[in-house]
Amino acid sequence: MHDAYAKILGSFQIPEEYIPIFTALLKKAFNNANQNKQSIQKDLTKRHTECKKQIDDVNIKFGLGKIGEEVYSATINALKDQLAGIERGLEENGENLSSLTKFVGDAFAYVC
Repeated sequence: MHDAYAKILGSFQIPEEYIPIFTALLKKAFNNANQNKQSIQKDLTKRHTECKKQIDDVNIKFGLGKIGEEVYSATINALKDQLAGIERGLEENGENLSSLTKFVGDAFAYVC
C-alpha cells in the first residue's frame, strides 16, 4: 500500500511558487504530530507512575495483613494487566518523529 501511495505522489509536481506554502503545511503537520505524541506520552507516563504506586500500596496492605489473599490476588492481577497495557502504549507511542528537516525532505522527495 505504501509503495502504491508513493507512486501516486511521485506522479505529481508542485509548482515552484507553492513550495513555501507546502513547506509551511508540512512543518505544521510535523509539529502537531509531535505535540500529540508528547501529550500521549505524558499521560501514559503519569498513568504508569500511578499504577506502580497502586501496586506498591496493595503489596504493603497485603504484607501488613490489611487485605486477604483473595483480594490481593485479584487486585494485583488487575493492576499488573493495567500496567502491561500502559507499558505497551508507551512502547508503541515511542519517540517523536524524526527531525523536521528529514520529514520535510522526505515529503519533497515524493512529490518533487
